[in-house]
Order: sequence, then structure tokens, then C-alpha cells
Amino acid sequence: MPSATREQIADKITELLIEHFTAYGTYDSNLTLPYFQKVVRDGRVQVATIPHRTDDERLVLYRSDVKGNEEDIELLNYIYNNYFADGAPGGTHTLSDIQLYIDTSTVSDYNDITTLIVGTDIIDVNNGSLTETFYQDNLGQFVDFFETHSNIDTVKAAQILDTNIYELYPSELTKQQRINRFFQEYEKLKPPSTPVDEGALISDGGNPDLTDTYVDDASDVFHWNYDIAGAPIDDEEEKFITWRQWWANQDPDNVNKSLEYIYEDLQSYYFAQEPVEPDIIDERPKYRSRSSGYLKVRTLNQAIVVRNEESSDIGLIGPDEENPIWRDTGFTITMWVRFLDKVNGGTLFNFGNPLRNNDPKGFMLETFVEEFEFGSGEYPPGFFTTSAEKEDVERFVRLVVRDSDGIIRDSHVGNPWNITGQAINHDGTRTDMSTFENQSDLSVISPFNYTRIPIDLREWYFIVATYDPNIDEDGSDGQGHGECVDDPDGSTPACDHDPDFWRGNIDELGYTPHSGFGAKCKVEIISRTDLLRARGFKE
Repeated sequence: MPSATREQIADKITELLIEHFTAYGTYDSNLTLPYFQKVVRDGRVQVATIPHRTDDERLVLYRSDVKGNEEDIELLNYIYNNYFADGAPGGTHTLSDIQLYIDTSTVSDYNDITTLIVGTDIIDVNNGSLTETFYQDNLGQFVDFFETHSNIDTVKAAQILDTNIYELYPSELTKQQRINRFFQEYEKLKPPSTPVDEGALISDGGNPDLTDTYVDDASDVFHWNYDIAGAPIDDEEEKFITWRQWWANQDPDNVNKSLEYIYEDLQSYYFAQEPVEPDIIDERPKYRSRSSGYLKVRTLNQAIVVRNEESSDIGLIGPDEENPIWRDTGFTITMWVRFLDKVNGGTLFNFGNPLRNNDPKGFMLETFVEEFEFGSGEYPPGFFTTSAEKEDVERFVRLVVRDSDGIIRDSHVGNPWNITGQAINHDGTRTDMSTFENQSDLSVISPFNYTRIPIDLREWYFIVATYDPNIDEDGSDGQGHGECVDDPDGSTPACDHDPDFWRGNIDELGYTPHSGFGAKCKVEIISRTDLLRARGFKE
């Protein structure tokens, strides 16, 4: 998160100016607070200057220092973006790094008395977009007063004033008035548009055979447009009660303060529950495991070493160690895996190390996780969600191979999205790997283009990782068959964005079990639940 807002930056600069205000009076006795205060003259708001504001003129004050000095918004944006925003090029700073240097000895104008400094950088307000920026005028939000008092004749005051006060009753609202005010506030604080109107919720229309459905992308848009949870401080007055409970709980000021929380509270305690329909009898047989058990690996990166006691070859190398047979014949790795947490990644299977710097060779099957970054913008559709609520992590698995030409190949595919223009961009285009020789080359690939494994700590997953050296991967880039998905922006052929094409299931005639094109590496998964259901068993 940013270390300070524009409002806090404006407050800090204004506080420094008033702390050193005596320097203005030393330079010119006319430079008092009434000189800088804003008044309405000639039908517009302006700085009083000379003549000073008089007691007959109405003083113009603003609720926000940013609004009160809008002419300096370029300066505030410059300081915020370069020193306080996430990823600021000047490094992250705190408000204490903002300082004023005072010099009244060699100035020709009061605007030269102070020099604005952030960290070790002098902010030059006479260059580029900051030309004609005079932050030194930002004193109009202060009110002057005179340290005087009047002597009161207590004898005469006692003759006029009734000083016998018996009891003060606070002004209290009746219970009905409080109820009336609650509903008035609710009408003002709920979003002016509904999720159904905005396309964020597909209503069942009262049909008992259907259910309401959330639309993930539209739900996120509704959140950014209306919810006060997570909104920038400068925009909070334009926001409303947060819709979904997950978003509210991400903001410490809005935990359990959402429309969904109100709905669940009313539904749980104040209304009769709908009658439960009798369950449909599931006549499918229950699957019974045929093996006597399984080997449990408690943490990732613990290893099982597969060895041949009679020779050093386990069927992957052959007679020539420098030219192992798996490079020509390919291979398939299968395993059952259940993940015990949502934070750890590591190697599931490896033969050699295709990514090391010294003599890389072999292949590896590995898993990794990506964490949701609050406030980072839009993510590709379908990620960071479960059937019930938002998830804060996603797990992926990939196969990485060093081929016979020393090129790195992996199992990422293309996807039909291209999200740009935000803090973190997400390109769904399948990346050309024909020149990848170092581990750092893989950093350009979006993690969301690898095989996703749903977050379910109770579920087993069957992973099938395949390497086929006969696939024409380098000749697959740029193809545009009719069955491929539509390109999201029209800048590249459609097949570069189709995951089915890169899994080898689309050619010029349409869908096929083996096209000969796509990625040489492929990873597919199926959950134990889905596999048993497909075979006609209960979960």
C-alpha cells in the first residue's frame, strides 16, 4: 500500500509552512495570514493578497487541503507518484522525509524563501509540468486570532446573569426517531445501483429450480465503483456500504460491515427457513480403495529416490548417457497428490535439473502458488475464486524440460485474455520458447498460463505430465484455425490464445485427439471426486 495519501502530503507541506511562517513576516510585513486567505471577490474565489481580507469579507475554507489548493495538484501528484506510491521510482518514503529549507538572505520574491525537499531530493517547481506552481501560498486554510481578553465586572454580571443552574438534560432521540433515522441513513448509504442492474449477479427470477449466480468480473467492477472497503481515502465520500463480505473483511475499518453480513444476520435469526426438499436417493455404489495404503510425503521437496539395483539405468537413459533415450521417445509422469497447505511450492518429480546454471539437463515437475495482491487491479477471469467465496491464493503445476538442443520447454499454454494498463499486467499469449536457454527467460511467462490446481486441502488430484519431442512446437506459433478462440485484442492469431490448441487438440480440420502441434510439454489433472463420478461411483 502507498505510505501516504495526497491529502496527508498536502497536510504535511501546509504544517511546515505555518511552522516557518515568521520568515514571511521578516521578509515583508504585509505577508500575514489575511494576505493568503481566500475570499469571494468579483464573483469568484481568489487569494486576498493586497488589500488583506477584512472582517466583512466571508472567509473561504475547504474540508480537504487538496481541494483547497487544487492549483498545486500537479505538485502533489509528482511527489506522491515518485516517493510514496507503490513501486515509486524514488523509493518508499515517510512523511517525515518532507522538509522545508528556509533562506531569507538572497531572495527576490517571497516564493523563494522556502525550498521543498523530499528525502535528499530538491523539488524543482520551475521545470516541466511543475512550472508556475507556488505551494508557498498554501496558507489559506488557517485562521488567525488575537490574544486579547476583556475584563468582566463580576458584581454587575451577577446582577444580570442567572448563575443558578440546577440540571442539564441532554437532547436524546426517542426510539422511534432512531428507527426513522436508521432507515433514512440506509437509503442514503446503500449503493444507488443493484448488482443485478450492473450485471454482477444473475437472478434466478424466483424460480425454485434455479439459483442466483455471481459474475466474477462484473462483481469486481461493482466493488471498485461502489464499495467503501478498499477505496482510496480521497474517494471514500463517494462510496457506499460494501456489497460482499469478503471485500469488507479485507479492510480493517469495514469488517462485518457489508450488505451480505446484514442479509445473513436477518436470514439466520429473523425469518423462517425454507422447507428442505427430501434428498434424492443416490443409488451409485461407493468406491472402495483396492490398495492397502499409500506413501505419505509430509512436506514438499522431501524425496523418494528410484534406483535400479542391477545397473545405473532406470529405463530413461539408454546406452549413451550424453544422449538419453527420453529425449527421442518422450515420457509420461503420473502421480496422485494431495496438498496439505496453501503456501508451499516445490518439486514433485525430477530427473536431473533442467534449470541449474552448471550443466543443466533432465526434466522436473514442480508446483508453485500465486498470492492475491489487494488493490493490484484486475486478474484473469476465474482465478482467486471458489464455489463459495474469494480465495487469496492459486496453485499451479508445470513440467519443465531441457531438450536435445539445450532449449528450455515447459507446459504453459495460451489463454483468451490480455489485461494491460494496470500495476500487474496479464498476457494470455503463448510465449515462443525457441530461444529460452536460462531460467531467467521463464520470468516473462504469466503464471496464470500454467495448469491450475483448485485449492481444496481435502481433495486428491491425479497429475499426468507428458513430454512429446515429435510435437512441432516452434511451428505452432501464429496459426489461426477456425476452431480457435477469438483473439482478445486482434493483435495476434487466435490460436496463440487457445489452450486446447497448445494441448494438441486442434488442427486445421477442428478438434482432434492428437494434432501434432502445440506445446511439447503438457500437464493435465483430474480430481479424485471427478474421476470417481465419471466412473459411476459416489464421491
